[in-house]
Amino acid sequence: MTKCRYLLLFVFVFLCKVSVNAQIGKLFNTDNGLSSALATQTIQNHNGRIIIATRNGLNIYDGYGFKVITQLSALGQGLESNYFNSISENKDGLLLVATNTGVFSFDGQKFTPYYILNFPTCHFIGFFK
Repeated sequence: MTKCRYLLLFVFVFLCKVSVNAQIGKLFNTDNGLSSALATQTIQNHNGRIIIATRNGLNIYDGYGFKVITQLSALGQGLESNYFNSISENKDGLLLVATNTGVFSFDGQKFTPYYILNFPTCHFIGFFK
């Protein structure tokens, strides 16, 4: 009988330990603010914000909600497309985003075209300065 109690105690403690270590996640979708159901890339920037490139804008999640940046939004000045293919952050904290129409840097206020080709010779120079 004592062995049975110890076995039950062990199983109970083991199951409690397993439930404490379970991960809890948050689902992001169009119902809670994401601009598109198709995300192409996700990164976390140096400020801890989650940045999601989608087929319908750039989504910045600050832990509370999304800020969606498109051509028509105030922060979308200089953007030529809402179709984001890739995002990266350089060592200076600038976001580099690739759209269907080119590569842009984003400083949190505006988008600036980022030229990666040396047009006279058309050789690739590089993504980061």
